[in-house]
Amino acid sequence: MSLLGTPFVIGIIQIDKIHLNYPILSETTDELLEVSVCRFAGPMPNETGNLCLAGHNYIDNSFFGRLDELEKKDKIKIYDLTGKMVEYTVTKKYTTNATDTSCTAQNTKEKNIITLLTCNNVSGKRLVVVAEKVQTKSED
Repeated sequence: MSLLGTPFVIGIIQIDKIHLNYPILSETTDELLEVSVCRFAGPMPNETGNLCLAGHNYIDNSFFGRLDELEKKDKIKIYDLTGKMVEYTVTKKYTTNATDTSCTAQNTKEKNIITLLTCNNVSGKRLVVVAEKVQTKSED
Protein backbone atom coordinates (compact mmCIF):
# COMPACT_ATOMS: atom_id res chain seq x y z
CA MET A 1 0.00 0.00 0.00
CA SER A 2 1.05 3.58 -0.51
CA LEU A 3 2.05 5.93 2.26
CA LEU A 4 -1.45 7.35 2.37
CA GLY A 5 -3.06 3.92 2.39
CA THR A 6 -4.82 4.60 -0.90
CA PRO A 7 -3.31 4.58 -4.38
CA PHE A 8 -3.08 8.00 -5.98
CA VAL A 9 -1.92 9.68 -9.20
CA ILE A 10 1.75 10.70 -9.05
CA GLY A 11 2.20 12.04 -12.57
CA ILE A 12 1.42 11.60 -16.25
CA ILE A 13 3.25 9.70 -18.99
CA GLN A 14 2.94 10.96 -22.56
CA ILE A 15 4.47 9.35 -25.65
CA ASP A 16 3.35 11.24 -28.75
CA LYS A 17 4.74 8.70 -31.23
CA ILE A 18 2.31 6.00 -30.06
CA HIS A 19 -0.52 8.32 -28.91
CA LEU A 20 -0.07 7.35 -25.26
CA ASN A 21 -1.22 9.63 -22.44
CA TYR A 22 -2.07 8.15 -19.03
CA PRO A 23 -1.92 9.04 -15.37
CA ILE A 24 0.76 7.22 -13.40
CA LEU A 25 -0.62 5.49 -10.30
CA SER A 26 1.47 5.33 -7.12
CA GLU A 27 1.67 1.55 -6.82
CA THR A 28 1.18 -1.66 -8.78
CA THR A 29 -1.55 -4.21 -8.15
CA ASP A 30 -3.45 -6.44 -10.55
CA GLU A 31 -6.52 -4.25 -10.07
CA LEU A 32 -4.66 -0.97 -10.64
CA LEU A 33 -2.98 -2.29 -13.79
CA GLU A 34 -6.47 -2.56 -15.28
CA VAL A 35 -6.97 1.16 -14.60
CA SER A 36 -3.73 2.81 -15.78
CA VAL A 37 0.06 2.72 -15.87
CA CYS A 38 1.55 2.03 -12.43
CA ARG A 39 4.80 2.75 -10.59
CA PHE A 40 6.47 -0.64 -10.15
CA ALA A 41 9.69 0.54 -8.48
CA GLY A 42 11.89 3.57 -8.00
CA PRO A 43 11.48 7.25 -7.17
CA MET A 44 8.66 9.65 -7.79
CA PRO A 45 8.43 11.06 -11.34
CA ASN A 46 11.39 13.20 -12.47
CA GLU A 47 13.49 12.45 -9.40
CA THR A 48 16.97 10.93 -9.58
CA GLY A 49 16.86 7.15 -9.96
CA ASN A 50 15.13 4.56 -12.11
CA LEU A 51 11.37 5.10 -12.20
CA CYS A 52 9.96 1.76 -13.36
CA LEU A 53 6.46 1.88 -14.82
CA ALA A 54 4.35 -1.19 -15.56
CA GLY A 55 1.43 -1.27 -17.94
CA HIS A 56 -0.68 -3.93 -19.58
CA ASN A 57 -0.17 -4.74 -23.26
CA TYR A 58 -3.77 -4.93 -24.43
CA ILE A 59 -4.68 -6.19 -27.91
CA ASP A 60 -6.65 -2.97 -28.49
CA ASN A 61 -3.35 -1.05 -28.17
CA SER A 62 -4.34 0.66 -24.92
CA PHE A 63 -1.87 1.26 -22.08
CA PHE A 64 1.49 -0.22 -23.24
CA GLY A 65 -0.03 -2.08 -26.20
CA ARG A 66 2.13 -0.17 -28.72
CA LEU A 67 5.34 0.01 -26.66
CA ASP A 68 7.08 -2.32 -29.11
CA GLU A 69 6.91 0.48 -31.73
CA LEU A 70 9.35 2.66 -29.78
CA GLU A 71 12.92 2.95 -31.03
CA LYS A 72 16.14 4.54 -29.84
CA LYS A 73 15.93 8.35 -29.69
CA ASP A 74 12.11 8.39 -29.38
CA LYS A 75 10.82 10.82 -26.76
CA ILE A 76 8.86 10.13 -23.57
CA LYS A 77 7.42 12.98 -21.51
CA ILE A 78 6.84 12.63 -17.78
CA TYR A 79 4.86 15.22 -15.85
CA ASP A 80 5.20 15.32 -12.06
CA LEU A 81 2.63 16.53 -9.55
CA THR A 82 3.81 20.15 -9.89
CA GLY A 83 3.05 20.01 -13.63
CA LYS A 84 6.73 20.13 -14.57
CA MET A 85 7.47 18.14 -17.73
CA VAL A 86 10.77 16.34 -18.20
CA GLU A 87 11.63 14.75 -21.54
CA TYR A 88 13.40 11.40 -21.77
CA THR A 89 15.03 9.75 -24.80
CA VAL A 90 14.79 6.01 -25.41
CA THR A 91 18.25 4.46 -25.10
CA LYS A 92 17.41 0.76 -25.36
CA LYS A 93 14.62 -1.75 -25.90
CA TYR A 94 14.82 -5.48 -25.26
CA THR A 95 12.88 -8.55 -24.16
CA THR A 96 13.70 -10.61 -21.11
CA ASN A 97 12.20 -13.37 -18.99
CA ALA A 98 9.16 -12.36 -16.97
CA THR A 99 11.04 -13.24 -13.76
CA ASP A 100 14.04 -10.99 -14.58
CA THR A 101 13.79 -7.85 -12.44
CA SER A 102 17.32 -6.56 -13.08
CA CYS A 103 15.83 -3.68 -15.10
CA THR A 104 14.41 -2.24 -11.85
CA ALA A 105 17.88 -1.70 -10.32
CA GLN A 106 18.43 1.74 -8.84
CA ASN A 107 22.18 2.13 -9.51
CA THR A 108 21.72 4.96 -12.02
CA LYS A 109 24.87 7.00 -11.22
CA GLU A 110 22.69 10.00 -10.32
CA LYS A 111 20.79 9.88 -13.62
CA ASN A 112 17.04 10.17 -14.11
CA ILE A 113 15.90 7.04 -15.92
CA ILE A 114 12.49 5.75 -16.93
CA THR A 115 12.02 2.00 -17.44
CA LEU A 116 8.76 0.86 -19.04
CA LEU A 117 7.71 -2.78 -18.54
CA THR A 118 5.01 -4.85 -20.19
CA CYS A 119 4.42 -8.42 -21.31
CA ASN A 120 4.84 -9.22 -25.01
CA ASN A 121 1.67 -11.40 -25.19
CA VAL A 122 3.43 -14.10 -27.19
CA SER A 123 6.13 -16.05 -25.41
CA GLY A 124 5.66 -15.09 -21.77
CA LYS A 125 8.58 -12.66 -22.06
CA ARG A 126 8.68 -9.08 -20.85
CA LEU A 127 9.31 -6.06 -23.09
CA VAL A 128 11.55 -3.42 -21.48
CA VAL A 129 12.08 0.13 -22.78
CA VAL A 130 14.67 2.32 -21.06
CA ALA A 131 14.93 6.10 -21.48
CA GLU A 132 17.23 8.72 -19.97
CA LYS A 133 16.45 12.32 -19.09
CA VAL A 134 17.33 14.79 -21.83
CA GLN A 135 19.84 17.27 -20.47
CA THR A 136 18.92 20.89 -21.13
CA LYS A 137 21.51 23.64 -21.65
CA SER A 138 20.79 25.10 -18.19
CA GLU A 139 21.64 21.76 -16.55
CA ASP A 140 25.01 21.25 -18.26
